[in-house]
Amino acid sequence: MARSSQNLRALFQRHLEQESAKLPSRSAEHREAIAGCLRKFAKTGDRCLRQLNERRIQTLGQLLDTLPTLPSKLKDFGISLLQALKAKQAVPVLLRMLSDDTDGRLSCGCALNAIGGKRIEKSLVQIARRELNSAVPNRFILEAVIHGLKYSDSDAGEDVLVTIFERTDLAGWLRGDAGDALDVTDRRTRLFQRTWVAALRGLSESDIDVQFWSMFAIAKLASRNRIGQRVHNERFDAALPRLREIAAQDHRLAPGYWWPMSAEAEDTIACIETGTGLTPEAAERWIGNKERGPWIRD
Repeated sequence: MARSSQNLRALFQRHLEQESAKLPSRSAEHREAIAGCLRKFAKTGDRCLRQLNERRIQTLGQLLDTLPTLPSKLKDFGISLLQALKAKQAVPVLLRMLSDDTDGRLSCGCALNAIGGKRIEKSLVQIARRELNSAVPNRFILEAVIHGLKYSDSDAGEDVLVTIFERTDLAGWLRGDAGDALDVTDRRTRLFQRTWVAALRGLSESDIDVQFWSMFAIAKLASRNRIGQRVHNERFDAALPRLREIAAQDHRLAPGYWWPMSAEAEDTIACIETGTGLTPEAAERWIGNKERGPWIRD
């Protein structure tokens, strides 16, 4: 864990060295893509660290003291650095900014997810429940919480994500984000049943985000379990008529992506019928498409 008195540039350089040392070797293309991201982060970091130094911000503690008041680009870099360092000292500041900082809250959610821990999860659950119980929930605070709780394996964290996914009064894109973040695998639980009911209903809702992420959720629910066993469950057959309709008729591009709703439906049908998606999957079958479906955050 980084100490508050340590120099930011030294911490940044050490992080780059550590990440470079563990570059994946499974394919040259994948390795080069990640190396390219590191080079870009290094270039951005060098520029931002010089600007922070001009403001007499040289240590981790000084960054934490000034982070909420920094200009947008320096703030974004500061949050990214805290995320990269998994700096637990940053948790109180990041939680406060998630609630109060309009521009930085989403990045704070991602950073908190990377840092992880029960303390963070408990705080995010409390923030989410406060918003969900309010007369007008702040969708952007909930969006940040979703990113903070993504792939949570605790009952409290999963309950928040399922609740957002279920709530038809919330924006479709927000519910879709929650559906994407869910990782409920135990078919014996109430949370699994709630996810299934919401996803089945979502297939017939008018919002394209809800439809798309409902398909994605059903595919995960119906796929083989973690040890590869195929456990057929007839409940998923209830989704097949609507999925076949989407596969035959809905050729709109998925929101933010390059493959159509029909292709996602085909993959979901395969998960229900065989326990695994098609090979290659929809994203790979349509990899050459340069268009993207509308991605709206209102």
